[in-house]
Amino acid sequence: MLPSMRICSVIAVVATLGVSLVGCAKPSPVGKWSGTVAGMTGSTIEFTADNKVKQTATSPMGSVDAEGTYKVNGEKLDITITSVKAGGKDIMGMLPANVKSNLNQSVTWALKEGNLELIGAGGPTTLTPVK
Repeated sequence: MLPSMRICSVIAVVATLGVSLVGCAKPSPVGKWSGTVAGMTGSTIEFTADNKVKQTATSPMGSVDAEGTYKVNGEKLDITITSVKAGGKDIMGMLPANVKSNLNQSVTWALKEGNLELIGAGGPTTLTPVK
């Protein structure tokens, strides 16, 4: 077999293996997404590969930033918010108990047509990828 044919064969095998592995990859919410979340327009949510979540939203109080962690549990996405800031100021301690209890949620999630769909207590939310 000629060296150039051998190289082409290796490339074909690697490409086939790569396509096969992509097809086997589990879906993941990792990425940056935008949409309206809990009535707050201009929301951006980022799920990182190290299981951290960051959300920025526009509320009647101005910009609100939240941070925490998430865990994928099959078709459930368990989100725990550990920090909430408005105008750069920590407001977690000032939040009413009913608001704090809604910060930690388990939502159903799916990737559909390139969008991230979340279904939680507040109903369905569709987020589009931020490019």
